[in-house]
Amino acid sequence: MTTRIIASQPILNREARLEPSGRYMVAHKGDHPVIHAGSRLIQRVDDLAVDTMVNRFNQQKAAEPSFEMLVDRDHFANNADLPSEAYGWLTALENRNGNLYGEIRWTDIGKQAVENRRYRFLSPEWFPQDCETVEANIIRPLQLARVSVTNGNNIKSNAPLVNRNEQPPTGGKESTMMDYKAEFLALLGLAADATEAKILEAKTAIANRLKVDVTAIENRATAAEGKVAEYAKKELDGKVEKALADFAGVIQNRDAMKTSLAADYEKTLAVLQSLKPVQEAAASGPVMNRAAGSPPATENGNADDKGAKQRDLVETIKNRESLKAGKVISFERAWELARLEQPVLFKN
Repeated sequence: MTTRIIASQPILNREARLEPSGRYMVAHKGDHPVIHAGSRLIQRVDDLAVDTMVNRFNQQKAAEPSFEMLVDRDHFANNADLPSEAYGWLTALENRNGNLYGEIRWTDIGKQAVENRRYRFLSPEWFPQDCETVEANIIRPLQLARVSVTNGNNIKSNAPLVNRNEQPPTGGKESTMMDYKAEFLALLGLAADATEAKILEAKTAIANRLKVDVTAIENRATAAEGKVAEYAKKELDGKVEKALADFAGVIQNRDAMKTSLAADYEKTLAVLQSLKPVQEAAASGPVMNRAAGSPPATENGNADDKGAKQRDLVETIKNRESLKAGKVISFERAWELARLEQPVLFKN
């Protein structure tokens, strides 16, 4: 079942945990469940999500250098009846090993709340219109709306704001970039003092080893999809022919029914299964809640013959109209349609 996302309601990660590392982790890479508007969503924080959120924040910062994002508590800023005072201001975002990190300038009350451990975690927030649908019930956030301090923990991979058992790394942003370079060189199998030429040579060698014939893969995939579609059509054609044979007694227009079965087999089959052949229905007669008795003979002929013709016509119309509507119509409705279609047959 696909979740209905309400665009006017922000997606609140009251359970988001964050870890200190010079800057604070706003969202950990991975798939994180959340309940939004009564439905369960999976929030996919991946490289694309993190890079896009960082880029959009930087674009807003470039357009408005004084821009800073509010850090409130427990997402109170979304409720006009609750205090929306700032516990801090988010001044920068970055992608750190696939995780979304932010630099926060704490206010007096925010600094005190964090240092005294009244609030332990950060919680990211984004609006549905700033997310893209990956697949049913899975979304990818592309823009950060706000951050809150909280005491929940929904994004399970994050660590507390204040973790006195760990020391944050020293050296700030510059040392972090140096660490990235060292890791990159190690992955390339190069020494820490490798020249740019050596780095480029190693990178090119790896790219050549990983190079594949994309066109060949796409052609094989297309051929496989064609085979699957061909087998599916053959299977459906067989089921359609069987249904046409099994329900020949209730089918008035074979070509139209074949088209209907091919377009929506399950729905059309359900209607066919609910109908009876006209001959059988005529023998059983209609069920009426009135006193039993034989219709009087009329100038139109024997009453029994007339009643049989009425039942035949009613059942025929019932089958026909049920197939048109895609659901079984009532006997009473079919009787009224029969009276309108051949009033002479129902004349007393």
